[in-house]
Amino acid sequence: MIRGDRQTPEGLSIAPRVSFFTLGCRLNQHDTAAMRARLADVGWDETEDPEGADVVVVNTCSVTATADQGARQVIRRVARDNPDYPHQMLVVRRELR
Repeated sequence: MIRGDRQTPEGLSIAPRVSFFTLGCRLNQHDTAAMRARLADVGWDETEDPEGADVVVVNTCSVTATADQGARQVIRRVARDNPDYPHQMLVVRRELR
């Protein structure tokens, strides 16, 4: 499990932040909820703003070509909109073909 604190310039500890994008079926919603709960258990804060996140999780399901295209669009948008921000992106993809 990923743990770690960031620090302010004053040396105060700040919890790491995660942002989620969930695409696809109810199973993906459940998986994201499980990831959200686990990260919260180890001290992570959630943010809706990927620019404010230390890690961006894109949880997607690959059932159709349309789903694949939508997932790629989200990934490209997050990367394009935050080119100078040193966050990490984790893509979780379930292939059900």
